[in-house]
Amino acid sequence: MRLSRLLLLLLLNCQVNMTAPPKKKFREIWTGKDGVKHMRVNYHEG
Repeated sequence: MRLSRLLLLLLLNCQVNMTAPPKKKFREIWTGKDGVKHMRVNYHEG
């Protein structure tokens, strides 16, 4: 009985994730001490 309840929770969780708004992607670029440019891509809810 416990297993089916867990599966139901997982299914509900998946549905919530599917209907969530897509995350916004933005790039963060900075120059390090050695003069090398670094880039990081961040995802934000929104």
